[in-house]
Amino acid sequence: MEFLRVRTGASAENDFRMRAEKFDAEAGKLDALVAWDVHRHATIRGDFSILIQWDSPQIQRDGSPLARRLAEDMSLVGVVDHSVWTLYPTILGCTRTPKKGRSHETSPGGIRKPAPRRKHL
Repeated sequence: MEFLRVRTGASAENDFRMRAEKFDAEAGKLDALVAWDVHRHATIRGDFSILIQWDSPQIQRDGSPLARRLAEDMSLVGVVDHSVWTLYPTILGCTRTPKKGRSHETSPGGIRKPAPRRKHL
């Protein structure tokens, strides 16, 4: 999983949107991409987070080529922090399972999985 935090000026939101749409066109061609979402900070205008989920047990320490290109492109409109995360299910000594009554569409811990290639701007 990869996270990109992008801090733009409020006037750069249109540039951010254009670059996210360009990324969406490129990302749609990749089978290993499970989903990606764009989130906007609840109170800070121009502050975005992009979550990219891959269907791959291995990921490069410096991230995927696609996310690195996106980070480079987004750096033209703001400050970018790109980080790579892997699942660590045994941190609590067990694997978390969905809570009772949750549908199969929830991931461990009861967190809803994002729809494939969905974006919200």
